[in-house]
Amino acid sequence: MPACLNKKEVSSFIKQIDKLPFMEDPSKPSYQKWFDMKDTILLKSFVQGCKQYLNYLPNNYKISSWVHVTNNKCIKKTDVYHVHNPSRAYALSGILYLNIPKKSSHTKFMCDNKEFLLPKKPYCWFIFPSNLPHIPGINDDKQKRYCLSADFWF
Repeated sequence: MPACLNKKEVSSFIKQIDKLPFMEDPSKPSYQKWFDMKDTILLKSFVQGCKQYLNYLPNNYKISSWVHVTNNKCIKKTDVYHVHNPSRAYALSGILYLNIPKKSSHTKFMCDNKEFLLPKKPYCWFIFPSNLPHIPGINDDKQKRYCLSADFWF
């Protein structure tokens, strides 16, 4: 999918995200913050990506979104494969890199016992089935890595 944001918009979203508290949920695999995409270009572009993936847009759908934020000082374990919405067969997930520093890794997926990585392409959505196992990338850079994630289900 093509880029849906420009640098000015990204900077504005990062400022909003930096003001949010981290989740205090030990079941979460990493440093996450709830981020509501309501009424933003992010929401519109995510829904459009899901519509393109499905070749269909259901009348009633739900969305949840959050941001994974790390830098080289993060110590919480992030190398845990996980899935989203395992009980919803038609759920989709999306990842959009707001910032991906040079010394950080990509999100890693597991499919048919083979690992593959998303490209380091910022500002565009990568849409995938929510039940596809994946791991957040690791950041060894001083600069923060911001990875927006969202789930879509109906």
